[in-house]
Amino acid sequence: MNKTHGFSKPGHLIMLMFFLMILPSGGYALDVLSGNNVTIEAGDVVNDDLYLFGEEVRIDGHIRGDLTIFARYVEIGGVVDGDLMVAAQVITITGGIGDDIRMAGQVLTLRESARAGDDIIGFGYSFLMGKGVNVGGDIIFYGYQLKVDGRVNGNLTGAMDRFELNGAIDGNVDVEVGSKDASSGTQVWMMGPGVDIPDVLPGLTVGSGAVVSERLHYRSVSEAEIASTAEIGELSFEKERRIIESDKDDVPGMHETEKRYPSINWGELIGEAFKKVISLFIVGVILVWLVPGIRYRWSEAIQRETLASFGWGLIALVGLWVSMAVILLLGIVLAVFFLVIKLGGLAKLAFALGVVGDIGVIAGYFIWARYIAYVITAFWIGNLIFDRSKPPAEKGRILPLAAGILIVVALTSIPYVGTLAHFLLVIFSLGSVILLYRGSRNGKAEESAVEPVPGEEITESEGR
Repeated sequence: MNKTHGFSKPGHLIMLMFFLMILPSGGYALDVLSGNNVTIEAGDVVNDDLYLFGEEVRIDGHIRGDLTIFARYVEIGGVVDGDLMVAAQVITITGGIGDDIRMAGQVLTLRESARAGDDIIGFGYSFLMGKGVNVGGDIIFYGYQLKVDGRVNGNLTGAMDRFELNGAIDGNVDVEVGSKDASSGTQVWMMGPGVDIPDVLPGLTVGSGAVVSERLHYRSVSEAEIASTAEIGELSFEKERRIIESDKDDVPGMHETEKRYPSINWGELIGEAFKKVISLFIVGVILVWLVPGIRYRWSEAIQRETLASFGWGLIALVGLWVSMAVILLLGIVLAVFFLVIKLGGLAKLAFALGVVGDIGVIAGYFIWARYIAYVITAFWIGNLIFDRSKPPAEKGRILPLAAGILIVVALTSIPYVGTLAHFLLVIFSLGSVILLYRGSRNGKAEESAVEPVPGEEITESEGR
């Protein structure tokens, strides 16, 4: 076994911190190797999980745990009993992987003798699965081109510009592919010297020996080329709409521009809007019940200082993403520090806390953007409508909320326009909260923010 301990580049430390998030919870050791050329020779056995970093990595031995690799060129001809996670420019597998494979790179290749015990998830420019390769689970691939000549015991899903199927899929195939009218040939200029890229025809091509035991469903602007002898349980083609526009510049080969627009299902759109109205109404009622004067404080903050709400909302949104980077960076720095002083357990904990912190920020933003921002805007719109049409004693809680929610959902459900409306209501709602916080900190909160608002209680007639 040829190995070099230590880290030859600072980037290797960062990559190690990234992969700490997939470490087992306990009971396992791990080995970390790094160097320009890292080789696990035939006959060598590693009884731990193994992490490799280098320019070129070759595995001919036996890894009894999980294997994680970050390199430029990777070749695996040995056996890995656990999972394989690899990121490299060129990845070639001729050996056996006992469990899942997760890989990302430019050129991904499984040659004739390769096997995978479970699922394969791949992202890359080109993915070739050679004849004789056996995959025990599903394949999920997103990239430029895919060629499958082996057997997949599960399903195959993904999206690619070109896909050639000559092997057997025991489950379903569900893919989105490019047009058959695209130019043929592989864009070899994207690759380095000595990189072998298979030539795959544009669109979907199903060869004469291909087998899909269940359903083959594909989405494209053009129909696939399917051999008459191919065995397909059920064939389903979803044609995408294509709009041809004349290009303004008279450039040879560029006279037409192809654009794809998804069709609008109005029934589904109305159904989703109805469910959103119910969900937002429930959230709004809960907020009114927990904080009775909240709708006045939020709406007045936006109404009094509209431009300031927008400005502070933009600052808050930028600060949100900056805080995510800071939290993760702090976790990485602490993890590196603990790793240097040989406290591996604390290193994993520090990085895990950084990841959990980022997840918490994302979850909080999701809840805010999906529910709270809509309710705040609905409060504002409802107050604008009803507060001007009724005296204070007749103002209710529920009717303004319901009317505001209906208007907000209607605006955000309009195709294309709804995206801009959603962005604006998120910005204004964030800004209103910051303005309220600044006002309370400066002692300038109005009396209505701390005392019951006249007419806020539900009258007997309203209760009926």
